[in-house]
Amino acid sequence: MGLKLSGFYLLALLLILSANPVLGQRKDTTRFPISDRRGDAFSIPSRNPFDLRDTSLVKKSIEYDPRTRQYYVVEKIGKTNYRKPAALTYDEFWKLSARQSEAAYFKKRADALTALNKKTFRPPYQVYNNLFDRIFGVGTNGWPATRGKM
Repeated sequence: MGLKLSGFYLLALLLILSANPVLGQRKDTTRFPISDRRGDAFSIPSRNPFDLRDTSLVKKSIEYDPRTRQYYVVEKIGKTNYRKPAALTYDEFWKLSARQSEAAYFKKRADALTALNKKTFRPPYQVYNNLFDRIFGVGTNGWPATRGKM
């Protein structure tokens, strides 16, 4: 009887723990939480500087399916899909590509202006004593004017 009763309590405890997922999971307590992105990398880029970028093993491509007339953003590692392909309509794809090309254009212009406005390197000035003699002249006693009596 005692064995059946303890088995019942064990079963009840397991049911309670499995029904309440909060007890089984701990909350992320990092200061800057890192989360996996949802959606495709082109339309929803991550702006968190602490997130790790995808490695070079992940190959991103955009494929057009003429039957459904949609564009698919495919991310693969080798021949296997890394994430589920995201579907974009014709209008969504062209709005997205226009926005990206416009941002790239203005970034290129801003980089060019920054390069033009940079302060150029100037060599240090070299000043010789002859320069002062030429500017201020030589005194009546033959000494340079800067070394004469005051």
